[in-house]
Amino acid sequence: MDFIGKINFKELDEGTINSWCNLIESKEYLAWPEKRIGINPFSGEETEFNPKPTTAKVMSDGKIHGDIFAAENGSPFLWVTCYDNLAFVEEKAKEIAATIGGEYKSERLT
Repeated sequence: MDFIGKINFKELDEGTINSWCNLIESKEYLAWPEKRIGINPFSGEETEFNPKPTTAKVMSDGKIHGDIFAAENGSPFLWVTCYDNLAFVEEKAKEIAATIGGEYKSERLT
């Protein structure tokens, strides 16, 4: 996974977060990650890990190409990462930005 950029906002307020979550629900190329089972590093017991509601997989034809997710420190942007199909992920990041009032900025190292 490579960090390729971010969708910037003046402020990542509750309205923008709600718009982002609604977009995840409505777009066929976005999906929430599944819950997963792992080992709690403190107890050593099996634990269910739930993804954050502000995290989405970017997909086509059932294949995951990247992720878009909110920074956990309240920063006014969504991170964009890519596994493959860079052109597709960047196209969708630009579309998402335009839809919810942000601006996509590529920050990949070439």
